[in-house]
Amino acid sequence: MAFEYFRGIEENERAGRFWLRGELPDVSTKAIPASSELLWVPADTAGRASGVYKDVRITYRTNAHGWRSREIDPASPNKKIMFVGCSYTMGIGLPYEDVWTSVATRHLEEALGEPVEQHNFGYGAHGNDFFAMVVHQILPILKPDFLVVLFSDLSRRTIFPKFGYRMALLPTYVPDEGRSLHRAFLELQSDSNDFMDFARQHSLIDAVATLHGVPWVWQSKNGPQDWPPLAQTAKYVRVDNMIDRPFPAYGPKATEDSLKRDLARDGMHPGPLSNRAFGLAAAEFILGRGFGAGQTA
Repeated sequence: MAFEYFRGIEENERAGRFWLRGELPDVSTKAIPASSELLWVPADTAGRASGVYKDVRITYRTNAHGWRSREIDPASPNKKIMFVGCSYTMGIGLPYEDVWTSVATRHLEEALGEPVEQHNFGYGAHGNDFFAMVVHQILPILKPDFLVVLFSDLSRRTIFPKFGYRMALLPTYVPDEGRSLHRAFLELQSDSNDFMDFARQHSLIDAVATLHGVPWVWQSKNGPQDWPPLAQTAKYVRVDNMIDRPFPAYGPKATEDSLKRDLARDGMHPGPLSNRAFGLAAAEFILGRGFGAGQTA
C-alpha cells in the first residue's frame, strides 16, 4: 500500500501538480490545451451556437498553464488583480473583452489612471473546493494586489481519484468515466453538507489572503436565492467583504425574460449586459475598499 502511495506521488510530478505548494496548477486538457487559440471549447460548440454572439468569432486564448488568461510575471511592476471562479469568470460563450472580469479591470484602470493586469483563473464546471486550491497555490506566487472570488454552486465538488488527475462532480452531470463515483457523491451530497463545504473553502481562502496581506472580496454567481439569510451566513464566514450586488442582474427592472435574452453564444451563460453590470459593480466595490490607495483587507 505504501509503495503504491509513493509511486502515485512520483506520477504527480509528471501530471497535474494540484495542491502542491509553490507550484502553478496546470489545467490544460486535450480539449483545452495550453498556449493555444481555440474557436470553440466543449461548453460552447458550433452545433448549438445562439444568442447575440451566434455569428461572432470568439477566440479562447490559453496561457502556458491552460488558463484563459495572460502569463504570470511576478516581476511585473503593474498592479495585479486575481479573479477566481467557474465558467462565469472564464467567460464561456463571450469575447474576452466582454467578460465581467475584463469590464471590471478596464474600469479600475480608468479610475486609477494606470495599467492594471487582469489574471483570470476562471474554469468551467468546477466548484468552491477547486477555487480554494487555486488561491492556495497561485496567490503566493502571483502576489496580486487584490483578489476577487465569484463562488459557484455549493453542490459542486472536485475529487482526485488518482494523483495528477481531477474529476469535477456536479449533481446534474454524470461523467462516463465515473458513474459509480457520481452515485456515491449523490449519497453524500445535501444542502447542509454543501453549505459546510462552502464555509470551509471560504475560510481557507480568507486565511490564505490574510496571511499574504491581500485584500479580497466575493459574491455568488447565483445570487442570494441559493443562500441562507445573510445574518445566518455571517455566523460562519465573513460577509463584510461581500460585493453588494449579486450576479447576474443588469438593472432594477430586469425580468426573467430579459435575462433569457441576454445570453452568451452557448445559450446558457449570461451575456454582455449581465457581465457589464456585475463587472462595473464589482469594480466600484473594489475601489470602495481602497484599491490603489490604502487598501483594506
